[in-house]
Amino acid sequence: MSTARTNFPAVKLVNDRILVSGGKSSSSNILSSSEIFTPSSSSWTSAGSMTAARQYHAMTLLANGNEVLVTGGDNNNSTLATAELYNINSGSWSSTSKPMPEIRTTHTSTLLNNNRVLIAGGIINTTQTAIYYDPTTSDWVQTGNMIASYREAATATLLNDDRVLVTGGATASKLPRNTAEIYNPTTNTWTQTSGNMINSRFYHSAIRLPDGNVLIVGGRNASDTTVSSAELYLPSSNSFVAIDSPTYGGTQMTLTLLANNFVLATPGGDKFSNCPVLSELYDPTTRKWLKTGFLNVGRQANFAFPISNRVLTCGGDNADGILDSCEYLSFD
Repeated sequence: MSTARTNFPAVKLVNDRILVSGGKSSSSNILSSSEIFTPSSSSWTSAGSMTAARQYHAMTLLANGNEVLVTGGDNNNSTLATAELYNINSGSWSSTSKPMPEIRTTHTSTLLNNNRVLIAGGIINTTQTAIYYDPTTSDWVQTGNMIASYREAATATLLNDDRVLVTGGATASKLPRNTAEIYNPTTNTWTQTSGNMINSRFYHSAIRLPDGNVLIVGGRNASDTTVSSAELYLPSSNSFVAIDSPTYGGTQMTLTLLANNFVLATPGGDKFSNCPVLSELYDPTTRKWLKTGFLNVGRQANFAFPISNRVLTCGGDNADGILDSCEYLSFD
C-alpha cells in the first residue's frame, strides 16, 4: 500500500478492485487518506481524502455499486458521529446530508437486501440503539432497541433469510459477551437467539458459509487473552455448537470464503500484538481445520480478499509496527 495503516476497513469493488480508507499510520497519526488496489496492474492509486480522519470506522459498498458509505470511528481525541460517501465514478468524498444521530466506533455495518445499511453495536452514548441508513432518502432511522446494552467490537452477519446475526462484543466495562441477537428488517426489531454462544468474545471474526451456518472464530476474552476456539451458529435451531479450534485465533483475524467453499483463516494477534504466520483452511463438510501455509509477515487488523485463485492480504500491524506490505496466498 502507499501508506502503512491499521484499524482500517476495506471493501471490494467491481473488477476485484479494493478500496481502503483511514486507520492509524506508522507514526500513530489518524489518517483521512484512501487508496484503491487494481489487480490488473497490481498497483495502488490514491482515492482522495475523506472529509475527516478516522480509525475503527465502518465502510460498506451500497447496492447501487457506485457509492461506499463510511460511518463513525474515532480520531484519538473523540468518537465521531459523522458519515460520508465515496463516489466511485467521480473519485470524490462528500459528507452525508446528515450525521448519524450519535457517535459510534468499533461498530458493525451491514448491507441489507432492501438496500439499507444496518449500523449496530460499538462504543456509543445511547447504549441499546441501532440505526439504518436509507440511501433513497439519505436518512438515518432508528430500529427497535437491541437486547444487549452495549456491544463493542461485535460481528454482524447477513443470514440467508435476510435477517442479521450480531454476536458477542464487549460491555462498557470491557467484559466480553456470550450472547447474540438477530435483527429482522421486516419488523425492524431485535430478538435474542435461543441459546448463547459457547464462548464469550470480542474483536472476533464471523462469516456465513454456503450452507447458511455462520462460522465464528477467535477474539479476546475477559482476561484479555487470545481466544482460538471456534463455533457455528445454526439458523435451523437458532443455537450455537462447538467445533474444532484452529491452531491460532486472535484479535482481528481474517476469514475468507474461497471458491471451493473452504474458509481461509489468517490468525490475529495477542495482547502484545504477536501474530502467528500459520494460515489454515476450514472444511465446512468435516468441520475440521487444515494447515495450508505460512504468511511472510504475521499481521492483525488487516484485510484478506479472494482475487482469482489467490487471496490478497494487506496492511494491519504486529509487534514490530504498522504495515504497508501486501502478499498473496495461492491455492491450486
